[in-house]
Amino acid sequence: MDIDYKKIGFKCGLEIHQALDTGKLFCNCSSALDENKEFSEIKRHLRPVAGETGTVDASARFESLRKRNFIYHAFKDEACLVEMDAEPPHNINETAKKTALLFAMLLGMDIPEEIHVMRKTVTDGSATSGFQRTALVATGNDRSCIETSKGKIYFENMSLEEDAGKIIKKEGNRTTHYSLSRLGIPLIEISTSPDIKDADHVKETAAKIGSLLRAFPETKRGIGTIRQDINISIFGGIRTEVKGWQDLSRITLITENEVKRHLFLINLKSELEEKNIKKIDIRPIEVTDIFVNTKSRLISDLIRRNAIVIAIKIPGFNGILKREVCPKKTFGRELSEYAKAFGANGMVHTDEDLSKYKLVHEFNILKEKLDAKDDDLILMIAESKTIAEQSIDAVIKRTRYCLEGVPAETRIPNHVDATSSYARPLSGAHRMYPETDVATMKITDEYLTEIKKDMPETLESKRKRFEKDLKLNSELASTIISSPYLTHFETLSQNHKDVDAKDIANFFINTLSDLKKRENIDITSLSLDNFEDIFKNISCGKLLKDTIPQFVKIKVKHPELFADEIMTNYDLAPLSESEVTKIIRLIIEENQNAPMGAVIGMSMSKLKGRFDSKKIAKIVSANIGKNKKK
Repeated sequence: MDIDYKKIGFKCGLEIHQALDTGKLFCNCSSALDENKEFSEIKRHLRPVAGETGTVDASARFESLRKRNFIYHAFKDEACLVEMDAEPPHNINETAKKTALLFAMLLGMDIPEEIHVMRKTVTDGSATSGFQRTALVATGNDRSCIETSKGKIYFENMSLEEDAGKIIKKEGNRTTHYSLSRLGIPLIEISTSPDIKDADHVKETAAKIGSLLRAFPETKRGIGTIRQDINISIFGGIRTEVKGWQDLSRITLITENEVKRHLFLINLKSELEEKNIKKIDIRPIEVTDIFVNTKSRLISDLIRRNAIVIAIKIPGFNGILKREVCPKKTFGRELSEYAKAFGANGMVHTDEDLSKYKLVHEFNILKEKLDAKDDDLILMIAESKTIAEQSIDAVIKRTRYCLEGVPAETRIPNHVDATSSYARPLSGAHRMYPETDVATMKITDEYLTEIKKDMPETLESKRKRFEKDLKLNSELASTIISSPYLTHFETLSQNHKDVDAKDIANFFINTLSDLKKRENIDITSLSLDNFEDIFKNISCGKLLKDTIPQFVKIKVKHPELFADEIMTNYDLAPLSESEVTKIIRLIIEENQNAPMGAVIGMSMSKLKGRFDSKKIAKIVSANIGKNKKK
């Protein structure tokens, strides 16, 4: 289905979260995420509190109803009493603060004279304290924007905040295990205005902001270190937030699927209006007695564990739950997510193949008991009493909301199929209140002038400089600025100016990549010192670029060997022209009837990159001629 984004009134803004590798924001713990040695385990049950406005936030209230338990795992050097909520926060990490302010200055944003740290209520278990600390460091203006192919994207605000704990595992729907290693790592959060025009524009915008962030050496690299929250709405709907998308290459697809989901819900609302359904009257009833002697192993096992069965009739919904809200996701799966949010493992309904559950007989009885018509849908949940009642209530409320259209909510992405799932109601301002344990930070003009001296060069500026000064072509320059080896490339091209910068760039982009993919060489063990050895020896003529792959393979296998030892012991040192001439003459004598091309091939195979390949052809040509004259 092609989407006319302008016609449907598409509005979209991004919140980009970039992790910093500066140590944690309010303590001295490492931000490395090594998680080598666990030293403590903490168990908590979190409760919501009123925010600054005196009201409990809707998402916090929702989480409290789920009555979940959380177990936190602390690892050596990566968690302390601050993460355990047993010690007040230390002063804010100065490097993280400076990086955030420099990025705000790069974007032309307004920086306040004072920075105040706030507490943001978070009761999903991702913070031991029930809140995360965040500080507004900049606000947008009519100059703070980036240029894109489809117009300007303006920035609304920027915050510096703590990252959340990382889920290790879940035990059913009631207990979640978190690692404390990620909790407290600094995040730069930058929010755009809803200026994005379509799904492709989402990808372009995220890529441009990410490119600007990567100019700062303090930013973390790798999967999960930069995450996008996508805020979307269309005509007839309301804003929803897909939180924590990580894969830039498929951000277009998750955006398209979310738009299709909105369109489905709006069309469903219109369909129900056409059916003259103005009110959805749903009354849950307990029907455990119908299932006591069921042949369904799934249900009988639950009943033996004291589960009850609750069923509902949804008027006019027959056939709706098997429709796709977007590719690879039915409305039945969408509705079941609300039940699962309160602990249910799932639900069974008449839009499914009931024979696979061995429940055809029981549902026939349910239809009679509930006086269901052909156009009605029957749905049941079997769980413990509390879970069953809360889950069925969530399904009822969500079903009734079909008369409204798109609910305002926070959703989490499914990275496997690029769909989204219900997480909780959309958060509001009620969850913010002041952090009294961190002093107000004064930001003077003198301080901003001083730190501006450390403003890094943007990647776009580097690309242009590489093309102009280092003579890289546009493709090579664009590739190297996106490479994790960018810093190494800059260091080596500066230190070894007599080596062609194109050769250094190709080494990082192609040679290392080929060794990893084709020969499964562990290139992660190589350091800048190893690369310095390679190009220092190339610079002084002790190593030729054609023998670099072999040098790298030997170094990885024998890291204890020095460069001179590798070149001597494994015959990698360049040969003189006289030595090469002797070898080529011997090849010609042993293969007198071979054509010149074959002799060149045999010579290059024998020499294994130890001599300039362009000169080999000339030596072969000259000596074949001499041999013929004889």
